[in-house]
Amino acid sequence: MSLPLLELPSTGFLTYITIMSSTYSIPLGPFTVNIPQEDLDELKVILKHTRIPKETFENSHTHPEDYGVTREWFIQAREKWLDFDWYV
Repeated sequence: MSLPLLELPSTGFLTYITIMSSTYSIPLGPFTVNIPQEDLDELKVILKHTRIPKETFENSHTHPEDYGVTREWFIQAREKWLDFDWYV
């Protein structure tokens, strides 16, 4: 069962969307992702040169929900992306 169409302002790409009921599902199965090596190399260069913000009260606060993500989160995220094995 689908709900009525929702009219959106014309964006050139999408004028209408269909909101499907919560019972709608897409069968899941194995799939392959193919990312060219040069794109992965470029991503690593960008990550290596990404500047981590200086420590401030807001990005070092123990309650990130109050101020967004912490500086430590940025550092850990960058390291995980640099060490990520795309060919597992």
